[in-house]
Amino acid sequence: MALPGVHVEPIDLFNGVARSELDLLLREDHDGGLVGALEYDAELFDDGTARALAADYLAVLDAMARRPDDRISTLLPALRKDLP
Repeated sequence: MALPGVHVEPIDLFNGVARSELDLLLREDHDGGLVGALEYDAELFDDGTARALAADYLAVLDAMARRPDDRISTLLPALRKDLP
């Protein structure tokens, strides 16, 4: 971000503690892609479960991008059979 007379730089605000049970943070990068982070409460989710949730979310987004005219409800059955 550029503001006249103002110096702006990003800082990492993550302090090692999830602010809620499950947070998905997404932002656009400088190339127009998306970057993100998944924060989760380690008392509720283990690392494998959190990674599986993120992978499932990415699968849904991918299916939506490939078939933008389809309803999500028609995409989900095909995705579920591919999920563990």
